[in-house]
Amino acid sequence: MELVFIIGSSSSGKTRKIKEIIKELHAQDPFSYLFVGPTGAYTKTIREELLDKLGTVISSRFLPVDHFAVEVMRRFRPEMLHIDNHVARLLISEVLEELDKKELSGSPVFVEYIIDMIHDVKENGGFDKLFSQDDETALFLQKVFDKFSEKMLEDLYDTFDAYLNAPEFVDEIEFGEFGEVLILDGFHDFTPALRTFLSVVSLSFKKVYITVTEDERRKDLFSETESIFKFADDLIKRQQDLSGQPISESRIYLDNSHFPSKLSSFFENFFAKPKSEKPCENVKVVATSDVFSEVEFIAKEVKTLIERGYEPGDIAIVTEDFNEYDKLLSKKLEEYTVPFRSEGDTPLQESLAVRMLLLPLEAAVSGYRPEKLMAMADFGYGGLELDTKLFESVMVDSRLYYDFRRESYKKRLERWTAELQKYRGYLLDKLRSIEAHGDEEFLESEKEPYEMVLEKLDTEIVPAIKEIFKVLEPFKSVRKRDCRLYGDYFRNWDKKLNLTGRYKETGNTRELRALDVFFNRVIPDLEKLLIYVGKERLNPSEYYKYLSMRLKNESFKEWQNFSNRVEIQTLLNARFSKKKIKFFAGFKDGSYPSIKLNPLYSFTQYSENRPKDLLLTKEKQQRLNFFLAVNRTTELLYFTYPESTIDGEPLLPSPYMKEVLSSSLASPISYGRAFGKKEGIIPELSQVMSSEELKVASAQYFTTPLWDKVRNKLSENLPDGFPLEELEQDLMFFHRPFDWKVSNVEIIEKLVGRTFSYSRLSTYNKCSFKFFLSYILKLSTEEEHLFELSPLDEGNLYHAVLKEYFEGKEHDLDKLISNQLKIRIKTDKELVFRFEHQRLKEVLEKYLYEKEAKKPPKLKRDYVPTFFEISFGSKGNEVEIISGIYLRGKIDRIDINEESKTMYIIDYKRGGNSGDKEQLILYTIAAKKLFENKGYTVEGGTFRPLRGDSASKNSFIVIPEEDDLEGEIWKFGRSSVSSKEIKDWITRITGALFSGIFKPEIITNGGACFNCYFSKSARVCPVLLWRKSNGGNDYEY
Repeated sequence: MELVFIIGSSSSGKTRKIKEIIKELHAQDPFSYLFVGPTGAYTKTIREELLDKLGTVISSRFLPVDHFAVEVMRRFRPEMLHIDNHVARLLISEVLEELDKKELSGSPVFVEYIIDMIHDVKENGGFDKLFSQDDETALFLQKVFDKFSEKMLEDLYDTFDAYLNAPEFVDEIEFGEFGEVLILDGFHDFTPALRTFLSVVSLSFKKVYITVTEDERRKDLFSETESIFKFADDLIKRQQDLSGQPISESRIYLDNSHFPSKLSSFFENFFAKPKSEKPCENVKVVATSDVFSEVEFIAKEVKTLIERGYEPGDIAIVTEDFNEYDKLLSKKLEEYTVPFRSEGDTPLQESLAVRMLLLPLEAAVSGYRPEKLMAMADFGYGGLELDTKLFESVMVDSRLYYDFRRESYKKRLERWTAELQKYRGYLLDKLRSIEAHGDEEFLESEKEPYEMVLEKLDTEIVPAIKEIFKVLEPFKSVRKRDCRLYGDYFRNWDKKLNLTGRYKETGNTRELRALDVFFNRVIPDLEKLLIYVGKERLNPSEYYKYLSMRLKNESFKEWQNFSNRVEIQTLLNARFSKKKIKFFAGFKDGSYPSIKLNPLYSFTQYSENRPKDLLLTKEKQQRLNFFLAVNRTTELLYFTYPESTIDGEPLLPSPYMKEVLSSSLASPISYGRAFGKKEGIIPELSQVMSSEELKVASAQYFTTPLWDKVRNKLSENLPDGFPLEELEQDLMFFHRPFDWKVSNVEIIEKLVGRTFSYSRLSTYNKCSFKFFLSYILKLSTEEEHLFELSPLDEGNLYHAVLKEYFEGKEHDLDKLISNQLKIRIKTDKELVFRFEHQRLKEVLEKYLYEKEAKKPPKLKRDYVPTFFEISFGSKGNEVEIISGIYLRGKIDRIDINEESKTMYIIDYKRGGNSGDKEQLILYTIAAKKLFENKGYTVEGGTFRPLRGDSASKNSFIVIPEEDDLEGEIWKFGRSSVSSKEIKDWITRITGALFSGIFKPEIITNGGACFNCYFSKSARVCPVLLWRKSNGGNDYEY
């Protein structure tokens, strides 16, 4: 046997030489040679390149080394079965259970770490080559490895076993059995396991060609090639091949590197020592403000290059953060109408359809946890028409969402049924309480959501829960069953949700491909595997464990293999992909290199006696992969990276950036930031790349004198289908004169009527725009209160307790508060209940025993609390305050002095600073109207703050107006209000309201509004203020 080394530096033409040799051999006998490469991708690339030149090749003569080793094993040990990693994971799970590590056996992540460990041990020649002797973890891992090996020895083997078992059948191999010439190309190192295999099979060939990179200026980069020469030394020590002929060695040296001319100066320096001072203009380094700016730059540059004449297939975008960049780049390239495809496989677990199908099984295995059951409702298992937002709200309000205990099917169903019945009772009590104690202004709005939930509880929520538990009924029993039944469950759930049908209708080929892989590969393969290893019958938890391990490393092709498209590649794929132009995206620290250490090695790798530095080894592998990926570019290189995260945290470029800059002498370009600020949010008209950008870029000229010129230019150069007239109409509507007036004023009265509460009048007076949002648009202002009482509920509770207390029905304050809390609070947690009870009791005790005894100023008589929660303004109980305008509301309390036949108005306030004089005046008018037939008159009134130190606020007395016998004056501490003034106040408010004027107060006062939902939580109004402060001219300020 002749062993021939083809040795040369980087890009010296070693592979080209190999192709020439193959051409000669192919012309003589296409079956005489066997080409073996390091990976399937590399082998496929060589085969396809030769196919283009030769017209025909024998596919079986081109094999990746793993495939070759398995083929050899199958030939000589046909009774043994080759297993892939899916079977290995299942066996490891069994081993962990046998070692009393059941909690770890169900963890796909931990099992994957064990798989990696077993591979590393086999590949590197044993435990002592990987773990230090003082590593305590190694004892446990050795047990796992030994038990795994025992299971494999029966009749199973993996790829590494195929390498290591080759010496067993060296005597069975015939000379020339695999061909006359073996060609090994693309390898940069031979691991101990690979050397073991090749040292056996090589003996059957007449000639062996091996390419080796030997580069004096890059010794460190290619240091592992010494392992290839070590293989040759071991082979020569055997002295003769299987035919008995001596083994000889010869070497062919290729002296010169043949770098592409446009990148020659860069490649001569790249990772080489010493370096020359030759700049390379075709290497670009771009620092962007963030990842979005980076993706935008790459997409714009790609489209520009295509417009200059490059084919899409000439360009590749390489990234180590593949999942993140693949999604962002795909979206942007699609927007720019650039043909592209992603070379990476998508994990099957990222498929929405697959995750939806797994939900019922996950719910059963998790002990029917609420979040899983709610997810089932979200995805349609409770009915495709279910209001999922309402369903979630009911689950939260009824506290079912927080019931995290694992339970059986029967107990969970019983608990949910019982809790929903309790929740129904809570809703009914709540409605009765609102009707009895709610503020008249908010009565309907308070009742409406509870009435709606009560109705939907019977028509939607309960039927949905029944439907969900009907789906879960197969798991009512946790008995073991035939593993093939689970596939039937998944198919039934697919039909129930109509997933396949819906995706076909919408043309969602991505999810259809995922479903195809799931039903036609994953499920059948898993069933065969389980039956083979004697796991034909499993309970739901066991099946889910094995399915999870299978899915963990399963993927599907999101893209079909279309030619002539920009390719988004991983770094590993880019090693063997030759392109004219490559972008290395996300070229930052942590990605280049991306080194992740198996945590099982952590003790060994950070000890002083580690046998092998895996971190250094992995870094060297990453560096070599990076070099090879860059080296397969012929014309133009880009290295891009974001300088900060979206949140503004700084990011560092890759440690390899120094090598790129020193090799090219390039100066980094900044994109997306100027003078420390982001730029390019509104693109320049000359730089737009899509219809969306064109709309934004042209819109900025609409109100300027340049618009006609821009419009004419657009008309001449518009892309097909661009809706210029539609855009112009939208811009005209957007820039229309704006006066904050509703044009159709007739609709206002239909929406708000002519009967007003004080709250509505006050809202309009303080901010007419808030009135518009609240009562015209009827936007919700409800804020989430998980456990504590909402402010509205708290106020109603105070009113209810004080009413019952003063009516004399009950004087036990603890009991009064408890009764009302049970109606209003949304939790059955004793701690929350006690906390709220104590807090409310402190407020009420202080008021009843301290504040109530203090007479308001100017109050001379003694009054007795007599009337409570007096409503007015309903039909038959109207209170007209000016012509055609009516008042409605509820007076908290009216105290009576029977001797003088006078009334004193009391209105409770939760806070110490709330309450306007106008409210007391309007309530006085209402009380006078309500009691005019009983001979009572109003002497005065006050606000009674329940919290804070004040016992009363805005106290007043009523005195006749001197010039008007029918008029009255409300005399407050330092001011007075006449009947005319209050009527003018109402006339001004209602006049402006029915005129359709709704201008935001925030624009007038120039500052943020205090305690307003739309200003604070909804963030509606601050945007208006921001536009004003930034020179917006859309509004008349």
